[in-house]
Amino acid sequence: MLSYDRLQYIIADSKSHSFVVWGSDWKSDALCRVLKYLDICPVYCIDQKVNSPRLLPCGVEVRDVYSLLYETDFSHMIVLVFGKTASVMKLLTGMGLDPDKNIKDICEYRAPLFLDTQYMLDVLLGYIRPAAYNGVHGFTCFGPRDAAITIAALGGSTTDDTAWDCKMWPQLLQERLQQEGYSVRVVSGGNSGYHVYQEMLLLLRDVLTMQPDLVVDYSGANQIGGAVVSDYPNVSHYQKMLFESLALRQNIPFYIGKLTEQVNYGHKNRRSSYQNYVETLDVMEAACHSRGIGFVNYIQPLSFASYTTWDTVMRERMLNQLLVPVCNSSIYKEACAFYAEMDSSEKKPYQTDLSRIFDGLEGDVYFDYVHVNEYGNRLVAEAVLRDLTKRKLVMR
Repeated sequence: MLSYDRLQYIIADSKSHSFVVWGSDWKSDALCRVLKYLDICPVYCIDQKVNSPRLLPCGVEVRDVYSLLYETDFSHMIVLVFGKTASVMKLLTGMGLDPDKNIKDICEYRAPLFLDTQYMLDVLLGYIRPAAYNGVHGFTCFGPRDAAITIAALGGSTTDDTAWDCKMWPQLLQERLQQEGYSVRVVSGGNSGYHVYQEMLLLLRDVLTMQPDLVVDYSGANQIGGAVVSDYPNVSHYQKMLFESLALRQNIPFYIGKLTEQVNYGHKNRRSSYQNYVETLDVMEAACHSRGIGFVNYIQPLSFASYTTWDTVMRERMLNQLLVPVCNSSIYKEACAFYAEMDSSEKKPYQTDLSRIFDGLEGDVYFDYVHVNEYGNRLVAEAVLRDLTKRKLVMR
């Protein structure tokens, strides 16, 4: 996403400047497509590890970064980057270029459909979205408040209805249930970036007090790929960054003694990602059971963890961004290990595997390795509806 002000500057600059996009991944491809919608055609993309020119799916050529040195009039070129990272500045300076004069910083750009959502600090979870239901932050309600059935939905960005410019599966689920004649409301507690441990804390603190009839958890992807700190599966990267920054601020009042620069993260991880995932789900199910609340966990699909068909284009786009073989990608290895262990493990009574629901589909579903468009969300909602009906967890 580009802010309105930045958009004005880009359109104005396009009359006198040529544009070069830094990077060759899916974000760069998406930005090139946005620019083309504005009748601005980037001359090419640049990357550090390109042995020979190649084309992005949008048709823009990717060249080695040193191609910039062959430009005869560099003063009329603007390099678009996603934040002024130190490595970008250092490399361009080392090439004899002046980053302050030749780079246009587009900080507001986000993935397609992704909204510039604001968050607030949370004393237990690190952060939470400010959207509120009955005065409790982090939740959005779909359906009438006096409905006979209340379903609470938990998850990360694939559940967060405030982060995307399309309907998400909790809202679509409520609409489908209503079409089927159910008096139901769905309270969506999806927060982008949340892993299952944060979902558990949110459940214990806020969801149980809402007294829903059913809790639906849609998760899995945030147990891999950097959402959690690998050695400490109960800690998110944002929590780690937040408390480490606080520990360095020695002027914070601390009434029982001096605040040190060290931060405690709890026990060190000795189990696999999937084992940690299921053990946390067990706690969530037990907490719901103690209150007479139903609980179902749906294991979500991941584009490159498919079993019967492999989306070659998506794998190339998402995992070979810098021409690194797919088999050497850490996120690919983590995903395969997580989903392989999930596939070979006996499912808990409360679990349903939805990881294959997009296999063999024709047409676009994913727009990155895990997030899906409204069509994909509608398929998720339909799958959840069928399962809830089969389990007889929703009744008129």
